[in-house]
Amino acid sequence: MSIKDNIFAAMYRKYNSVDRRKISLAILIVYCVLIIAGLIFHEQTPDEAKAWIIARDASFHDMIFLIPKYEGHPPFWHLLLSVPAKLGADYEISMCIIQFIGAGLLCFVFEFLTPFNNLARTFVPFTYFFFYRWGIYQRPYALLAAGLVFASYAYGKRREKPWLFIISLAFMCLWSLYGIVIAGGIAVAWLIEMTYDSAKSGKGAFSWITGDRKRLLGLTVLLAFALITIYLMIPAKDNYMYSAVASPGILMFFAHAAKVIFFVPAECFITSFMGTDLLYSYNYSVSESLICIAVSAVFYYVLFTAAVRKIKLLYFAVPFLFFMIISSNYIYLHHFGIVLFLAVFYLAVCKEDKAGKDSDRMIVPKLVSIFSVAAFCMAGMFWSFASLMCDAMYDCASGAALASFIKDNNIENLTMDCAWHTQTDDAGSITVNKPDTGIYAFIISAPYFEGNHVRNAIDGTAYNLTVEYGEDKIEDHIDKTRKKDAPELLYALNDGLKANYVKLIGLKEEYIPVFYSIEAVPCKDKQSFFLGGVLYARSDIASRYGLKEVKLP
Repeated sequence: MSIKDNIFAAMYRKYNSVDRRKISLAILIVYCVLIIAGLIFHEQTPDEAKAWIIARDASFHDMIFLIPKYEGHPPFWHLLLSVPAKLGADYEISMCIIQFIGAGLLCFVFEFLTPFNNLARTFVPFTYFFFYRWGIYQRPYALLAAGLVFASYAYGKRREKPWLFIISLAFMCLWSLYGIVIAGGIAVAWLIEMTYDSAKSGKGAFSWITGDRKRLLGLTVLLAFALITIYLMIPAKDNYMYSAVASPGILMFFAHAAKVIFFVPAECFITSFMGTDLLYSYNYSVSESLICIAVSAVFYYVLFTAAVRKIKLLYFAVPFLFFMIISSNYIYLHHFGIVLFLAVFYLAVCKEDKAGKDSDRMIVPKLVSIFSVAAFCMAGMFWSFASLMCDAMYDCASGAALASFIKDNNIENLTMDCAWHTQTDDAGSITVNKPDTGIYAFIISAPYFEGNHVRNAIDGTAYNLTVEYGEDKIEDHIDKTRKKDAPELLYALNDGLKANYVKLIGLKEEYIPVFYSIEAVPCKDKQSFFLGGVLYARSDIASRYGLKEVKLP
């Protein structure tokens, strides 16, 4: 029996011969049902909650011209959320509806507008980044991915409808800096391809410029829109988050770039070594490094063999190069999904040249591709299942529970401080480091209250930005806080922060813990647990409201 005539090959061909529309409709329905189930169990994390608070409390001026300089995202996600948020709609329901629409749109364009076979259509939507990380988490990445997948469809119509391709790239720019980066890389690859095709036709390398004035106008508008959006996001000088993640030198930049090249594809598709969300804070062992490099090499091999015309390699290489440059300064695990959807876009683009030539492909590259996709789907679906189980079984955030505790005990009108992040030097002096951190810890509960519930927020907002305040401003704020009455409630990220804050402000009153949370952080098939927020009540307040002291773990 030949390799093409075995039972598995026959099943493979038979399933792929089923009507694509029936398979896609069935998968879309199942996907949407599972997304709804996932959203029911999922509780908003601080990043998700902060976006809602910004949308609810910030002015449109600040959402457009100030906040992007600290958030590192275009303003359009906050503007989208501001519609239900400023109308007073329910926080959880609104976030879930918007996320469901984004995830459903992503699955729809993948199922009905891409050229992949039925097996890919069946399993890829349930992999980790497609389903859980970008489908369940209420962030703008599902919309970014939908734009990128739609761009692969619009690419095939770029000659007769270039505006459709340009609009898809502009749509990507709305949701993330990475969207702008990838859209820019695709646009550059398109320009190079047009120049190459024009030179090959004998009309002159740059004849495409005058060949379609509407296309040229569209590209010009796209460039202007991207540059304006980037301008809005240029990090403020006092944005400590940017200075904290930026590569401290050229050698470190190249070290980070090497991690992106050799480890990100593997961690995106097959391996699950990282035990932390930030790539640069995880050090791979020798064996892990070798495995990641090998897996990434297979990934690049599959992409290389997928292109019949090697000029198409530009549609992965250029955007990935841009992605590498940006992510060498800033990349978290949830950003890895960019590589997945860029690969989806690229492979769909390569399909344009195949049109009936797939059967002529050499057997070894074809088998490598099939087994690679199968391994990716198996790993990705397992990660999605493990993360869903973590969401269902454990508290992955304590916002709703803390808000319920405060409201059920009728203490929501009491004064509350949030313990700032502090440091203690060798002499024992306590200094404030990142005073917004304590407020940020409480932000998971902030959407359940009207307005700001925190008394000692430096700028008076519940969404404190990552501002590196000067010593004079911090000292002035500490002095003002000391002159106020001792807060009736004190919220701390953990017990250590509370202790230092009490000493810093000079609080003489006794505070007892009345609520705490043990929170789980799902990371693919791993879970990490930590002591989350702790709510302390002044002892006289605890007695008055009948709040019982809890023992911290």
